[in-house]
Amino acid sequence: MDNTFSEMLSVGVSYHHSGLTGDERVLVEEAFSEGVLSVLCCTSTLAAGVNLPASRVIIRSVKIGTSILTRTRYLQMVGRAGRTGLSERGDSFLLGNVSEKKLLKELVFGDIEDVRSCLDQESLALTLLHLIGSGMIQSSADLGMFMKKTLLHHQTPDTCLTVADSALTFLQDSTFVERVEGKIQPTPFGKAVYKSSLNPTISHKVMQGIREANRHLVLLGDLHLVYLCVPPILEGIYVDWQMYFDAYSQFDETTRLTFTAASLQESYLARRAFSSNSSDVEKEVPYKRFYVAGALHKLISGVPSWKVSAIFKIPRGTLQNALSSAISHASKLAHFTKELPDYWALSSVFDALVQKLFFAGSPELAQILEIPGIKHARAKQLYKAGFKSLQKLAAAEPILLASDIEHLTQKQAQKIISSAKIMLQEQADALTDAALQLLEEV
Repeated sequence: MDNTFSEMLSVGVSYHHSGLTGDERVLVEEAFSEGVLSVLCCTSTLAAGVNLPASRVIIRSVKIGTSILTRTRYLQMVGRAGRTGLSERGDSFLLGNVSEKKLLKELVFGDIEDVRSCLDQESLALTLLHLIGSGMIQSSADLGMFMKKTLLHHQTPDTCLTVADSALTFLQDSTFVERVEGKIQPTPFGKAVYKSSLNPTISHKVMQGIREANRHLVLLGDLHLVYLCVPPILEGIYVDWQMYFDAYSQFDETTRLTFTAASLQESYLARRAFSSNSSDVEKEVPYKRFYVAGALHKLISGVPSWKVSAIFKIPRGTLQNALSSAISHASKLAHFTKELPDYWALSSVFDALVQKLFFAGSPELAQILEIPGIKHARAKQLYKAGFKSLQKLAAAEPILLASDIEHLTQKQAQKIISSAKIMLQEQADALTDAALQLLEEV
């Protein structure tokens, strides 16, 4: 745990944002709800999304990033103050400039915005691909019937079918679906996309990466595979380009081979290292992916997350999120390549990498990490305390488990023990069924 973060907790003040790890965020939320923390500075995500009552809420700006705070979101945030059944009253403060006076009044006294459909061409394309793939939509008539049951049709009946036709045209032009004897059905590529739950808007880029990797895959280590599993859409990743360029000169042979195989160039790193910004954000993406892949590769090689965070200057929470995204994307790639005849061999490779990423190079934690809600940090704590298996955890007493594990409440301990017992029972039932089946065959 960061020293500053630890020191703030000790005096009843803390912060909460995506840069914290999952365990740290849970710790802060529980400390605040139990009254250990008196002041909590947080992003709008916590203020609007988590059931965390407070006696006073202070909103320091009418903006969230570059967006203006909506009346609905404002009410959700100030609703934290004076929660019914917990306190008799609550206070909320909304701060702003004199120039924002009209907007401040609208937020406090205005009407709530209408709920609007979020269906557009992009989101509808993914929905239609799944419906076509499952056989629920096979014709234009089926498409029309489906659209008439949506909120979009209720709100914009005149343009709803136009949006649907545009989404269908996009799927056809992008070779996701085709018409065969009058029926709309997925192409082999479209079937692979919907079965893997890949976003259609990035699937062609993913396919291009798979093709290139199939020709030049570097198997001297896991780095190239990890690079492929870093999704093309990255959030909250800020690269120190100067450090990146300096590190290039220290790349070992395998890293250099992977860098070249990914069609990346040293000259681009040099330009970015000595320029303040880039006019081509799209061109940055593969270099950022390689940067993140380097950090994740360190993790699965057994380097502690705090050290990886320091080396790459990525907050631990952001690093944890990147790992989760890579695991999810690797799983999608495993299903995606399994459906493509020319790339089926890669499916088992991605399947194996999913496990390696999931356990982050700690196979001894495999059983513990299967328990719902257990992250790597907590699994390591349990393992070091002697709880190395489901059997050990299932036999533990909540009071003793909570006392042995730092920052683990008795309530959390009870959940862990209950989950371990359920998992053991499921395993026992599976073995019993298998034994009975064997006896029936004798």
